[in-house]
Amino acid sequence: MSYHTVNSYLEYLVDAFLIRTLPPYYGNLRKRLVRSPKVYWRDTGLLHALINVHQPTDLLGHPMAGASFEALVIHHVGAMLDRFPSGPAQMYFYRTAAGAELDVLIETGSERIGVEVKFSETPKPTKGFWNACQDLQVNRAYVVAPAKDAYPLNEKTWVVPVTDVAQHLLNRKY
Repeated sequence: MSYHTVNSYLEYLVDAFLIRTLPPYYGNLRKRLVRSPKVYWRDTGLLHALINVHQPTDLLGHPMAGASFEALVIHHVGAMLDRFPSGPAQMYFYRTAAGAELDVLIETGSERIGVEVKFSETPKPTKGFWNACQDLQVNRAYVVAPAKDAYPLNEKTWVVPVTDVAQHLLNRKY
């Protein structure tokens, strides 16, 4: 299929609210950036049916478990973009050819927030995450994981459970 055909089908799926495309962040950075949007299933239940996962325990060892968790977090973050105190926010992803990467960059009227998604109870952010936070000069960053409790990695970065994402993002809770 041609690029235009695939793009047309993708637009239909976006309009039907079956998938979400996350645009790349360009900014005014002088770096070689990835420029294609990332694609996520909005309904993780539909994703699980398509990959033949019918029980939660079946997902744990599945190769798509991390992608499914990332899609879930992206959906939660996207649902709160119009609820930021400083006004509606925009959501992007950031990736450079050198390996700096953020799963989500949220730009509000007054700050930049970085979000990394890790499907691990004890997540370890990569060097690419820390480089991206530095490149973009984020005001705060979160590593969203299936952790039981929130805890700090440094003064600007916290690991938070997926159940607490809204509370931390919207209320500036550290």
